[in-house]
Amino acid sequence: MLQYQLRFTLDYANYMPVEVITLLEAYNAIPMCQYDLFANYCKEAEEEGVEHYPLYNWTVDTITNPEKKEKYQKVYSIYVDNNEVYDKKIADKIEQELLVMESVVIYNITKHDTDPANSPQPPKENPPKKMWNSNDSQGG
Repeated sequence: MLQYQLRFTLDYANYMPVEVITLLEAYNAIPMCQYDLFANYCKEAEEEGVEHYPLYNWTVDTITNPEKKEKYQKVYSIYVDNNEVYDKKIADKIEQELLVMESVVIYNITKHDTDPANSPQPPKENPPKKMWNSNDSQGG
């Protein structure tokens, strides 16, 4: 059975409109900053061994690129009951309520599913080209 995740983009980084928080609380959901998720992925990869994390190079390149960093600091994934993916029924309900707010406080609402055919597959890469220093909050 497919699972889903909603994402949305804000106009500004580090600003979550109260309307969005209130809506998500009704579903026991929280917004997770995509940049923070990427940084946590890199940190975990470095602790566990980057060779086991196929998206490590792509993720490091993303979070160390100033334009991409700025972009992903505005993108949020919605977690429901602390799960990154959830039933379509829940995703549809939240999406419908977010659509009412679209262009007012948020924009670019997207819904993703767990079908591998609908998602880019991890790149086939050699060992990591570079390491990200996860202790440096700027990356690097």
